[in-house]
Amino acid sequence: MLGMALDWADPDRDDRDEDRQARIAARVAEDIRVKGRIPGEAVAGITDGTRYTIQYPPRDYSDGVRADIERLWREGHAELAVRNYWTSRAWKGISTSWREPGTGQLFEVQFHTPQSLAARELTDPGYRRLRDPATPDGLRAAIMAFIADVYAGEPSAQAPPAERERAERCRALADRAARERVASFRASRQPPACGERVIYYAIVDRYSCEDRPAGVLRRVEKGDGQRDEAFGRDLRWRHTFLLYSWERGNLDNSLHEISADRAARLTDRIRREVTAP
Repeated sequence: MLGMALDWADPDRDDRDEDRQARIAARVAEDIRVKGRIPGEAVAGITDGTRYTIQYPPRDYSDGVRADIERLWREGHAELAVRNYWTSRAWKGISTSWREPGTGQLFEVQFHTPQSLAARELTDPGYRRLRDPATPDGLRAAIMAFIADVYAGEPSAQAPPAERERAERCRALADRAARERVASFRASRQPPACGERVIYYAIVDRYSCEDRPAGVLRRVEKGDGQRDEAFGRDLRWRHTFLLYSWERGNLDNSLHEISADRAARLTDRIRREVTAP
């Protein structure tokens, strides 16, 4: 059994059963609407039906993560995905997904420091509001700013040394890219785009690939507001929580930023698939 195989790590038990079941039902419904999955496929793609959280002091973090991942390998668990979130503004930690050898059950293991775990718990109510389609766009932007402020505090200041160095390198690259964009605008004498800003993402899950993604979503930012929408098999752009989940460590999907042109091609493909005789 999975719980016995990982007797050195306790599963998270802070979610009430009805809350967990409601969120799983919402994810199945979203997979059906956005990707056209049948219910069985959607359920089989949920990687965190069981989640384990392991924490280490910052100075022991890198060695501890490496040792526990190697222990999972030795126990026969198949590694499905690993993502390092220490450079993210919206979440800190390392998230991994696995398949248990005996039953094929999928499970998630998150690796935290005490500071990143405390931030996860502190920001969870805000994350739940982001998932709610009734939350106003202006409040979403405020919640996102609050989450970024929380993670910029203790989780960043007391990050594991190796992860702090990684974040500094990524920040330097981002700053350089921003300067190059400004220089490009000046050289072309074209002002930076203003007003609404839209970022598109291709959705890739266990049944798809980057060349033929499962779906497409967009993040729309305008003024002090922000919202996420996915184009579904109902041929409508509607609220989605998939990007928020991915930013917060969920590995059901991998999201890849794409151009507006490619997003248009993906929506056209979905229309053809849905309306084909």
